[in-house]
Amino acid sequence: MLKWIRSALIGTDSAVDDSAPSAWKSRLAKYLSPVDKQPGSRAGLALDIERYVLTGEPSQVMHEVASLQSVAAHLKMTGYSYERDGDTVLVELYEDVCDVPPIVMLRWARLLEAAATQNSRACYALAFPGDVHWPEALLMHTTGRSIQGWTNIVPKPRGISMDYMEAIFVAAGLEPDALLRSAFQSPVNSGFVPLQRLPLASLLDGYAVALHRHIDVIRPLLLNPSVPQRLHMISMLNGALDETLVALAEEISELAVSGSKQVRLAIDPLVRRAHASTIEVLKRLAKSGKSEQRMNSLRLLWTLAREQNRDVIEEFARNTASADAAPTIQLLVDEWDGRAAALADAVEYDYTVPQIAWATEPTPGLIEAIERLWRDMNQGVDEANKQARAHYEWGKSKGHSWPLNQTEPFTEAKKKALLQYLASPEPLPAVGSSTSNWNVVRVALASFAGEPAVSPVVLAKTVHFIGPAGVREALNHALIDTINVMHARTGRPTLLEFCQIAAGLGFDARAVMHAYCRSWSSLAGKWSSDAVWPFFAHHRDLLVQALAPAARDYYFDRQRVYTAIASLPRPPEEVVNAMFDLALGTAKTERPLAQAALANLPGKEARIINALSDGRGEVRAVAALWLTSLRHEAAIPALEAATIKEKNDLAKGAMLDALQAFGKPVEAYLDRKALLKDAAKTVAKGAPKDVEWFPWGAIPSVRWADSGDYVDPQILQWMIVQAVKQKTPEPNAILRKYCGMFEPRGREAFGQFVLEAWLAEDTRTVSLETAMQGAQQRANALFNAANQPAPQPTGNTRYDEYVRQAYEDNVARWGGRSIEQITAMLLPGYQRILVGSAIASKGLLAIAAACCAERAATPVGRYLKEYYGARAAHGKALIAMLAWIEHPSATQLMLSVGNRFRTKSFQEEATKQAEALAERKGWTMAELADRTIPSGGFDESGMLELSYGERTFTAKLLPDFKVELYNPDGKKIAALPEPRTDDDADMAKLS
Repeated sequence: MLKWIRSALIGTDSAVDDSAPSAWKSRLAKYLSPVDKQPGSRAGLALDIERYVLTGEPSQVMHEVASLQSVAAHLKMTGYSYERDGDTVLVELYEDVCDVPPIVMLRWARLLEAAATQNSRACYALAFPGDVHWPEALLMHTTGRSIQGWTNIVPKPRGISMDYMEAIFVAAGLEPDALLRSAFQSPVNSGFVPLQRLPLASLLDGYAVALHRHIDVIRPLLLNPSVPQRLHMISMLNGALDETLVALAEEISELAVSGSKQVRLAIDPLVRRAHASTIEVLKRLAKSGKSEQRMNSLRLLWTLAREQNRDVIEEFARNTASADAAPTIQLLVDEWDGRAAALADAVEYDYTVPQIAWATEPTPGLIEAIERLWRDMNQGVDEANKQARAHYEWGKSKGHSWPLNQTEPFTEAKKKALLQYLASPEPLPAVGSSTSNWNVVRVALASFAGEPAVSPVVLAKTVHFIGPAGVREALNHALIDTINVMHARTGRPTLLEFCQIAAGLGFDARAVMHAYCRSWSSLAGKWSSDAVWPFFAHHRDLLVQALAPAARDYYFDRQRVYTAIASLPRPPEEVVNAMFDLALGTAKTERPLAQAALANLPGKEARIINALSDGRGEVRAVAALWLTSLRHEAAIPALEAATIKEKNDLAKGAMLDALQAFGKPVEAYLDRKALLKDAAKTVAKGAPKDVEWFPWGAIPSVRWADSGDYVDPQILQWMIVQAVKQKTPEPNAILRKYCGMFEPRGREAFGQFVLEAWLAEDTRTVSLETAMQGAQQRANALFNAANQPAPQPTGNTRYDEYVRQAYEDNVARWGGRSIEQITAMLLPGYQRILVGSAIASKGLLAIAAACCAERAATPVGRYLKEYYGARAAHGKALIAMLAWIEHPSATQLMLSVGNRFRTKSFQEEATKQAEALAERKGWTMAELADRTIPSGGFDESGMLELSYGERTFTAKLLPDFKVELYNPDGKKIAALPEPRTDDDADMAKLS
């Protein structure tokens, strides 16, 4: 017997309780009334369900409901039901629901669980004792969403409070804290469902008070070592009372100085809410914690002291850092001194919050603009309705019976109401319109947004009147699009002004922030920094919240948060520590964004220099590279000192790169004898897994240029291993300098050997036996398909036409051929199937970059032409390699890819690498082009591809230097044609 049935029959809810309010009984009966009409149902089932919920009998109805999927779908427990479906009967069911006896609601919840039993166990996320799911089933049902659907927005439960849920748990014989415990400790990283379900409890009325009431239950859960779980629990604490956070000061402080930058970032706003309570804990951790905890505690204390003008805390931080045994922590004092001096001259944020005048007199110009808007919108309605009718008639002729949907026109009465609304000092209309098809009015609104008589307030009120301007705390894309159009044409509104307008329409600053950070059609995406930064200066708390990791939201573009910070005259102190964590961190995607966001931070160089002493090699390497990009020559002494002590090859290479960029010789830091010792230790450990395929025994011999002695093979093997570990095709200074000491001919042979070995592994194909097996299997299937009887019609015209055409195509291509003939036709294609990939060992290309010469361009060019569509990352790695090869042919290939290659990502990579090469050499791009071989773009075989986008023409250089042109079909033509409408006009112009 199923667990939910057993609990229903013998659980604590078996007693009769018919004391539910009569109004709720009526609403329940109304909601259940269609049940009898569902497929497989019976007359009287709805009444039996109602009786069971109210009295506990007949209990066998649970079995019956569990067997009927149609009933589950009607109850919106299964299927893909969403709140926007507009089920008013369901909404009414949960009005004043807390007046219903908990035992009655428990039976209703268990019935909902029973209805969703089939194929739905994996759709639950909250874990409860006894493996029951009725609490989650009930909460989701109140939202109007099924347990099988998912959205990135957490739906808000209706009607039910936290106190009421606790009463239901008590009625079920469970602890009243069961929901809170489950919401905090149920695994968050078990798929997408937990992201929607675990936060449900935090949206219940009375959640914050209940959280404080059960604080001792939650306290031990907060230090769960799992980072995703910690991040989830921190998000659950955002709705806590301040007194709860004060009581959790110990746990909050521990999280604030933890080793995870994601956790530190997420907990930061809670640290500030707990105020003085965390200060004392942070002071203790700054003295007695582990090294990383002490560092993070002191940095946080100094930041809080600066924000709150607490000189005593700042003095404590300085004294404690000075007395710490760790040199890296002692360096904090220098870092702070540099920041304090720079901040003393920094300009404070200077902006004014706009005041919104909501009333707009209907001037003649505005009336004319609205007349045009009404005309244009109704024209859009007419065109949409015409298309809908045509589609309806077409479907009807094909046997479909879908409904005819028609959009209502915009009436004169509505226009008059809009004018009255615009003249009103009220932000919200008394009566608005509601359009379900924004596409009908999108073009008209865009034109309206550019009218001289239309102000930002008029535009926003108009969209809201037609709209509304958004739903569920999210701004409508129509409002965002039209505001963007208006700003592009007039420079208004600023983002802060728009926020004030949106507030009047019922949308707070969070909605504006979310619109700004949308991954598509974002608000203010192309606005100037001056039009944007006052909003973020006024709402700095939103930047902190947006940086904190949250539930996955595919509409949220985190890169926009960095853009927002970079727009400010200087980054706010609240985000500085988080930005440095990211700017010096291991996340390669976010690292340059964070560094750009800190570009306006005064005194940042001191902290970057301090990072040269960090305990992590990658952080030290990033710090060196960042100092290089900043051209901060004051860092040279620190770089020289760090290089002498550095043992990590990645970090040492970055430091040598930095010193070389500053014009300092680096040979003094290279020791061949020490290199051989290090190489022997590395080789003794064995080759990395990513290069198990490498032909170690065939490495060519190389000599030192100065002595003529052979380079020990272990050194060459060490170079290969280190290059693979660094995972970049761009050679660092260590590799470049040591390779530069090799005799040129041997160096080139070594580099070419590595390059060709990499290309061979990356283009390794299936064996002949495997190819033959695949071709034979496919040939059998095609032979059978071409020789079977013609398919019989099914009555579905479109399907029958598709099947008939496929059958005729098979017969035309494969009919009359034997299996052996078909196999022979297919075999070449199967032999070209790639099974090798060397992308994991792309670091090998750094050796080719440091050693290759004139022979590298030819195989790389062939590779790019043949595999551009299948090996994008591989191709870009080869392009990056070309930029470091000191030979004109390699540079020429790179430039030709940037100028006219068919793949845009390759063009962009080649252009980026060419610019970097010109910068390294101190040349302009024109000077770089002058130093290449003047081949006119023709390859080694005298061919030149001329891309029109999808079409590619070919130019052939003849022995007498005349040029012949060929079209995409290989036919000779006299001249290139004019581009077609489906061609890429820009690429055709280059051709």
